[in-house]
Amino acid sequence: LGWKPRLEPGAAGQLAGGPAWANLGKTNGDLHKTLMGAMALIFFLGANGGLVLTLVQGKPIMESSHFTSAMAGFGLLAAQASLTTRFKTENAATARTTHAFLGSATMAVFFYHAYLGLQLGFEYSK
Repeated sequence: LGWKPRLEPGAAGQLAGGPAWANLGKTNGDLHKTLMGAMALIFFLGANGGLVLTLVQGKPIMESSHFTSAMAGFGLLAAQASLTTRFKTENAATARTTHAFLGSATMAVFFYHAYLGLQLGFEYSK
């Protein structure tokens, strides 16, 4: 969703690909905004649960690589959001290109974060 409008400028206004249940009947641009907002909310709520679980177990929060990757991800999401304020300025092309590459980096961080979370989950299930 993030790269499609970048590679095909007219794609932002087109209905997103895939079955109707998956694209929610939204255009590429609208679906991108909806999914990223939902992603931020889910990660925020997950962070609250993770902090409580870590505190209950008496483990140090700041020493966890899972915590570090979460904070890096939140920082990247904040940078992404701030870049969107530059989309209607004279530097729009640079802001959009930076947003696209930073978005890919953000997704990589969150996949790594999910991997670390699964490792933690498997560790606690033993």
